[in-house]
Amino acid sequence: MADLTALVREVVGGNPGVMGALVFDDEGRVEASVGTDDGMVEAAVAMCVPLREMLERATASLGCGEMRSTLVQGSKATLAVSDIDGIQAVAVMGVEGAAPGPLLQDSVWLARRLRDGGRR
Repeated sequence: MADLTALVREVVGGNPGVMGALVFDDEGRVEASVGTDDGMVEAAVAMCVPLREMLERATASLGCGEMRSTLVQGSKATLAVSDIDGIQAVAVMGVEGAAPGPLLQDSVWLARRLRDGGRR
């Protein structure tokens, strides 16, 4: 598998709207992270774990199947979360004003790469 941090770094370096990206598990352990703000990772994980749990329950209750990805757009930042394998997930954080579509595409791309063992 390709180096996890190198893949995360590729997402952050490939989109000027990205302020950081991380791979985390359902218990809040961070497997890899790259970002412009040290506090960003802790804040993102603190929000992403319960958000992901809630979305998984909601999608199951609505008959949507397993949660694959979601986008949370705020007035100062945007967060895209994509599931890797039901245990691990990817979060990509965008700067204020970043286009949400590319952020979601980046999170889906990274999750898919990790699910496929890092293959292109």
